[in-house]
Amino acid sequence: MDKNQPNTDIIPVTKSSNLVSINIPEIEEALDLADELFLESEVGIDYSLLQQLLSEENWLSANNETGNSIVKAVGKTNIYDFGEIPRTDRHTIDILWRKYSNDRFGFSVQKEIYHRTKKLFMDDGKLKFNDIYKVQNEFKAIIGWTEVKDIYDLVFDLSSAPIGHLPWLNYWGVGINMMMTLNFDKPE
Repeated sequence: MDKNQPNTDIIPVTKSSNLVSINIPEIEEALDLADELFLESEVGIDYSLLQQLLSEENWLSANNETGNSIVKAVGKTNIYDFGEIPRTDRHTIDILWRKYSNDRFGFSVQKEIYHRTKKLFMDDGKLKFNDIYKVQNEFKAIIGWTEVKDIYDLVFDLSSAPIGHLPWLNYWGVGINMMMTLNFDKPE
């Protein structure tokens, strides 16, 4: 397959489906090299604790540490512009989640599901304004966030959590559309 062509048959997204597997070829090479992973940060964040928590499958603590790391990377507690998260740091966090969850969790996994969900509601390549909320609601249903009010409503078990379920940050409702436009690839 040509790497420049999107692979549209990887994730069988249908409305309110339960996803079984996901494979995003753009960062497969990075995951293959994950054993030699360098925990890079543009702003000096130490991601070793996050790596340890993820390697231990301590998903709740890893989710909290992800939020703490993002706050440190951005330098403020109220983050509404995910674009403020340095790209290298977004990539490091995403690769860690993908590696230790066997590609079930991570921001790029969520982004892929979101974009495939969005395509279900597009008409002639366009999304109507009112359909944005439908996309968000369907996305939340697919990844198991429909009933999530706080962190303790989440599923912290790799085998039973829906694909894309984690990480969950309590400010997702505000910035979900912006987050889904970001690039999680390693900067050149």
